Amino acid sequence: MPPVTCGSLTWYNLIRPTPAELLELQRQYSFHELDIEDCLSEHERPKIDEYEAYLFLVLHVPYIAKDTGRIKKEELNIFLGSTYVITLSDGHLDVLQDLWRRTTSSEGERQHLLGEGTGYFLYELTSRLFDSLFPIVDDVNRQLRELEDILFEEVGEERVLRTILELKRRIIALRRMILPQRVLVAALEHKSKKFVPTELDVYFDDIQDAVERQWSMLETSKEVIEARQDSHEAWIRTRT
Repeated sequence: MPPVTCGSLTWYNLIRPTPAELLELQRQYSFHELDIEDCLSEHERPKIDEYEAYLFLVLHVPYIAKDTGRIKKEELNIFLGSTYVITLSDGHLDVLQDLWRRTTSSEGERQHLLGEGTGYFLYELTSRLFDSLFPIVDDVNRQLRELEDILFEEVGEERVLRTILELKRRIIALRRMILPQRVLVAALEHKSKKFVPTELDVYFDDIQDAVERQWSMLETSKEVIEARQDSHEAWIRTRT
């Protein structure tokens, strides 16, 4: 996709970029070769690296797979300079693609999202990405409430056990993905003010609060599902 420009800021949003495309970006913006290798890797850990001319971020964003309904992880790589933002993904993040459509189709949205500089755009992007996790966490809590209604049914013990194990798997997966993001978001405030000005600290505080709320909800969910599993196993032993 061709980049979108507003004033002096340019946003490239690349879906499954080829090695040739990445090398062209490296040539144009003098990115470190290790960052390019990270973009080509399928298992890079979440992190934020600071250079003189740019920040390089790797985010792991949970999403619901449309074909299976399972929670999966999308790796989002971001290069952030003073006049450009480059996002690299596999195209599964609806929030990112919706943001792209809005900036390319509306002058007002383009000015709002890109006209305040790369730091503010990074806030808008990460804020929307992490806000999109609340429905996933809320759905886990809804399923926990439904589980309580069927926990001590006389029939369908196998169904109950499958439900417990599936919920436990979802909770573990979400915790594993969100945990490193807590550190990454907190680190953004302490990076070069060239890219994230001091006046944006309060905005990134809001993102950190959202991540901490999600983590707290998942902590509670973890305790609840373990208690439900213990109760179900005790009930089966008693019946036996």
